[in-house]
Amino acid sequence: MANKSANLNTRNQPPTVAYKNKVTTQNVLSEKRTPPTPTPLIPPKLGLSIQEKNSKPVQTQSKIVKSISDRLNFKPQTSPSPPTVLSPLSPSQLVAAAAAAESVASSTPPETPKTLQVKTMWPLNSQHQNPCKQLEIYAQSMKLPKPSYKVVKSSAKRQGSFFYCKVKIGSYGCTSYPEEIATSEEATRAVAAKALHELLQINGPLSSLTETTNKNLVKDRVVAIVAEHSNGVFMHQIPKYYQEQFRENLPEDWEKIIVETSEIFKEKGAHDSTILCLPYPSPRSKHRSSDKVAEAISPRVEKIELNPIGPPVPGVLKPPVDEYWDLCITCVLDTTDIWARLIGEEYSDRIESMLNELESYYQKISNVPGVKDIEVGKYYAVQVEEYWHRVQCFEYNAKTGMAVVFFIDHGDDDTYHYSKLYPLEKQFCKIPAQAIKLTLANLEVFNDCAEVIEYLEEVLLGQILVAEVLSRELGEEVTASVILYDTSKEQEVNLNDFLFNKISENILVPKLNQGHVSEVYVSHVTESGDVYLHVKSDSMKYLVSLMNTLIQTGLTSEDIQRSEVKNIDRSKLYLVRCVEDGNWYRGNVASIEAHNRVDVFLVDFGKTIIVRKKQDLLALDQLSEVLPKYPYQAFKVRLHNIPEAMFSSEMATKLTLLAPPDQVILVKIITPALASSPPIVELVKRCEPNNIVVSINSTLAMDPNLAGSNGDGNNNTTRPKKRLERSVSRHSAAGDGELVTRNLKPPVIPDFGRYFDVHITMAASPGNFTVQPYDDRVHLEAMMVQLQEVCVNYMGSAPLSDSIKEGSLYAGKHFDGHFYRVCVSKIINDQMVTVYFCDFGDFSVLSTDKLQPLGRQFLDLPYQAIKARLVGIQPLNIDWSVEDCLRFQELVVERNFVSIVVDSGPDQLSPGDTVLGLKLIDVSGETDIYLDKLLIAEGRATAIEG
Repeated sequence: MANKSANLNTRNQPPTVAYKNKVTTQNVLSEKRTPPTPTPLIPPKLGLSIQEKNSKPVQTQSKIVKSISDRLNFKPQTSPSPPTVLSPLSPSQLVAAAAAAESVASSTPPETPKTLQVKTMWPLNSQHQNPCKQLEIYAQSMKLPKPSYKVVKSSAKRQGSFFYCKVKIGSYGCTSYPEEIATSEEATRAVAAKALHELLQINGPLSSLTETTNKNLVKDRVVAIVAEHSNGVFMHQIPKYYQEQFRENLPEDWEKIIVETSEIFKEKGAHDSTILCLPYPSPRSKHRSSDKVAEAISPRVEKIELNPIGPPVPGVLKPPVDEYWDLCITCVLDTTDIWARLIGEEYSDRIESMLNELESYYQKISNVPGVKDIEVGKYYAVQVEEYWHRVQCFEYNAKTGMAVVFFIDHGDDDTYHYSKLYPLEKQFCKIPAQAIKLTLANLEVFNDCAEVIEYLEEVLLGQILVAEVLSRELGEEVTASVILYDTSKEQEVNLNDFLFNKISENILVPKLNQGHVSEVYVSHVTESGDVYLHVKSDSMKYLVSLMNTLIQTGLTSEDIQRSEVKNIDRSKLYLVRCVEDGNWYRGNVASIEAHNRVDVFLVDFGKTIIVRKKQDLLALDQLSEVLPKYPYQAFKVRLHNIPEAMFSSEMATKLTLLAPPDQVILVKIITPALASSPPIVELVKRCEPNNIVVSINSTLAMDPNLAGSNGDGNNNTTRPKKRLERSVSRHSAAGDGELVTRNLKPPVIPDFGRYFDVHITMAASPGNFTVQPYDDRVHLEAMMVQLQEVCVNYMGSAPLSDSIKEGSLYAGKHFDGHFYRVCVSKIINDQMVTVYFCDFGDFSVLSTDKLQPLGRQFLDLPYQAIKARLVGIQPLNIDWSVEDCLRFQELVVERNFVSIVVDSGPDQLSPGDTVLGLKLIDVSGETDIYLDKLLIAEGRATAIEG
């Protein structure tokens, strides 16, 4: 980019230094502008070249703190005036002339519609009493942009703090100033209520009119409305005229509809407004777009500079026509609200000379208080620290005497007492306002991200840079969409790309909090056990915004033709359309199928779909610069305690029911990600009404339908249990360390109708949970301690795969690192087996090298896990709902109960198992609580008669 560095005219001029609110050349600063005891807010570094200053970023100052984050539109109060003679030029002609001449002498505003007399439908209903929500719905209904809020904490030096808030909806703006509000939330609600009131006064209330669906009829009617206004009509007023004349509402896409007609021209108006007009009827109208006419007129028109009639005001800056601008960044608010000063003989040099005169003049009268009669819209001089600045007032509170002013040469706002403001004299209005507004191209979507502002200030504020101008608008202020470059180093740096990479790495890349719980959504679950998450953050919101912008505005027929895929590149990212829902996604090609079809992995959702190559696959790098670089949003994890061999399609379906895509789930990392494997996590869910956290992993692991168990999980695989107390089977003697082939003794169960103290270890539903005899808990803990000692010191080898039989007992090492008594439930292959944890009631998949022989000393204690169900109730429907199951888990898991043994019988899901029928009684409080009655009272179950 030789032209960019060559364009930096200041390299042969005195070096430039960015001060608090100004840009000054060093030689002038040292000779004229340095007071006897200088304390600049950005200290000057005399003797530095531009390149040295670029390598050492100029520090910021306290004044840079934004008191109000965006310049508000002021509306000066005007009294009724008698009719005046209007110019024969229409607004659209003037706008066209301004685009060529950059100067407009006079204009005739479009007509304002009368207030519509329609049936009031506001507020919509009681659920939208929040003024912010009401304002959003009103804006959407009136086809207006979504409200954008900016809250600023007051920087006034007084006790306590208060907030102002500004809301902007398209070209309309409203502020809570001068009301001083204690919290940012209250300020936001206050400005929303104020804006809603004003908009209802301006636009009228919502109506109950029907919507026109015929596109041709919409075109004809809009053309008719525009034809009635010879001077043109503002585009945002069309829906109101339409309602008034035709008693119907325009469709949401009416703006796209009229773009297709050649009978209407769109012109740019003030404050980002758009004017609609018909082609000019005069013979000259056919030459409106003639390049020859434009070439003949523009050189002559550009030289004409007429002064406005009335009080002297600084004019609008005329930026260079060059593609690259040299500038200094003076104020940073967000990615679409960056202010800068142009550097060069016509800009920084002229303003520096004028500011010298400004300071000399006002320094003489600074001891006299400023004027009290402050007028909104007028220009003043104000002293900040030692320096004087030109400002414009756009808010004034006569009661407090406080005025909100905009620094026209710097770009930020602040609040001052009227005594600090002095009328700006005529001689200081000759030079236009120097602050120009910049938008960072391709970073507009991040304008509401608070974290980004820190990066912008760190990288941009106070820097002298080169801007590549992609587009520009010349209105009441100069605005431009730019790419900024730092040319101070040997190799120039594209700061837009640099900032995007910084934003991407620190904000957009999905990350889970190590050691803490993160909020996520489950986007997809595969049958192999891969779970894809969306981390709850703004990153997905920004991606959706970028995708919607591309789809709605970027997919023209030319774009589709340009991005057509001829050769598949698996390293590239594509824009793909899903046949099932018709939506567009980002994806990588996974494999190529027959008949012009390809398998595509959706990188933001974790799902693989089949698309048609020609119709549904587009090269994303041909359509967007940002989207191909945007981090993938699907975050892959594996579930703790549920190995891949244990996972199934049924478990994937159950997990989707437990964690639907629109429900927030909590996740905690158990094992961090390795180079070749994703992190192992525990998924938990908050359960109402007490907001208790319940493990989804445990719910899946203990479900016998999903674990793949064979026979009796209580270590009886052949014969149904006929009695509660079973005899111990005969077994052969075995020494320590020898393979045990005998059964564990069953626990002693009280007779029917007797009390049975239990501890509940796991629960799937009221009809399926696991209990341990409470009286044996001390013996269980002693056995577990001894088992760990023996197994840790075991020096023998793991059992051979051909010696492992279903029903055999072993000591198995769990994923938590502890050993447990296990029974082989199913042999998956030579290396993997499904085991049942005899004392806790859950299943898991272990590799055979995690098994050790179970010594005879560990056979004395009966197995502790007993299957049970809650008697006396049944689900309202055919089966227990997910919510019912989670509620039951919340009530019983890892808690002690007194139970009454009611009955026993075979498990309906696994007839080889015996299930106890229990009544559970919670005796931990002052009043005993029967769990069956509690579930009935909560509307989760019904009583079984008899």
